[in-house]
Amino acid sequence: MGTRDYLVLGMGLLVCSIMVPHSVAAQAWLADRNRAEGPGIRLGDFELHPGIGAEAGFESNPFLESDIVATDGNLIVSEAVKPSAVVRVSPHLYISTIGEERREAGALAREESGRKVLPPPFAFRGGVSGSLQWFGVGPGDGNDNGLGQTRWLGNLDLSEDILAERPFSAHFNQEANVSQLPVQGQQSNHYHLGLGGRMELGTVGGLLRGRLGYQFNLDRFDASQNNGYDHNITQGLYWQFLPKTVLFQDTEITFHSFDETGTGFELIADKENSTRVTTRVGLNGAVTRELAATLALGYSVMLFENGALDTFDSLSDVERQALVGQLGLKWRPSPRATASLQYGRSLGSALQGNTVVTDAFTARTEVLLGGALLLTASGALTFLDYGEDGQQAAFAPLLQTSDLTLLDGEGIDVGAFRSDTLLRLDFSGEYRFTNWFALTGQVRYDTNLSDYAFLFPETSGQSIRFASPVGFSNVVAVLGLRAFL
Repeated sequence: MGTRDYLVLGMGLLVCSIMVPHSVAAQAWLADRNRAEGPGIRLGDFELHPGIGAEAGFESNPFLESDIVATDGNLIVSEAVKPSAVVRVSPHLYISTIGEERREAGALAREESGRKVLPPPFAFRGGVSGSLQWFGVGPGDGNDNGLGQTRWLGNLDLSEDILAERPFSAHFNQEANVSQLPVQGQQSNHYHLGLGGRMELGTVGGLLRGRLGYQFNLDRFDASQNNGYDHNITQGLYWQFLPKTVLFQDTEITFHSFDETGTGFELIADKENSTRVTTRVGLNGAVTRELAATLALGYSVMLFENGALDTFDSLSDVERQALVGQLGLKWRPSPRATASLQYGRSLGSALQGNTVVTDAFTARTEVLLGGALLLTASGALTFLDYGEDGQQAAFAPLLQTSDLTLLDGEGIDVGAFRSDTLLRLDFSGEYRFTNWFALTGQVRYDTNLSDYAFLFPETSGQSIRFASPVGFSNVVAVLGLRAFL
């Protein structure tokens, strides 16, 4: 694998990590676990939840290519969009202590006798899930369809709750997952390990609560210089001064380190270990019986080992600190219908330029018809502004021009700064024939409206040979069946 392959693979994983969930849920296309599972099979004091789903359909651009084939002098830009049939099979198997449904059935009789019912002092849940996907075509220049390509994701996750809803409680979680991501004709594995927990201390009744947590994350890629790990410390204070209203303060400190030294591949030189501190204050509560709101405002600062600290206030500045916050509304006109609107702003780590400021607008509505048909519509508009990319700034002079014109008349931005606009529209439905068997369907549209392109030099490093635009569009339409207990 050459220099370009390593670079494009690493940068492509950034886009994929935004578009793909970090861990695999029990069923990849149904996020709500309460709907994804049935009552389970009781095994003494435990429940077993097996399930499997299969779906088939169409993707217009499964490898998120830009559909640009152009030359400018000796420059190569070749990313052909190849529509494809797609088939996915997603099994899962979870085991847990007695679940909420069975606890509620037993608690009802005890509540009628006047006794308050608390969750069990110890609750456990763990299992495995995965998804095997097959595409009728493979990535590349459009001439090598072959027999298609497979892609798979696997996940192992465990969680333990100790003394939940008591004055002192603790929660622990462990996860390990692997995913395959195709980028520029190469297929790479991404390995992730996460271990963490939190403790809570509060008054009887929960009017005042304090929380302290820790999370360790380790990430490895087959072929990129983005291997690293982070230590995440969280703290929170919560005051419930009305029955359904909470005033809160939280702080998060993340220490992120790259560990690529000694690999012999030092081309990407702008990766720096960092410390990010974010603190917020906010209010979460009921406005009316049907309407709830969340408001949070805070500040986030990212410090680097070399001591660099700049202010984010425009696209031409390096993002190192930023105002962050959240604004959300949730409307529940009936037990069978919900709608929500949310805006969030955050400062985070990125594989390109070290930092990214994210402004995300989301909307979602769910309606349950007749107790069997669940319809969901959602949309997300996300603006991403990256910090300065020293690698791209170093490559740009090799072009001896600041402007490239493609065959389709569109321009490529070859500057050191990048901004993307991501749009996702999603419509999905599920019809349950019984409490263990359902028909599912989804139509989704994704696009990145960026005109940015990565530049890669010749092997000698004396001139630019390759360009890889990051913009893409993709339409997904699938229909499936799933069985679950």
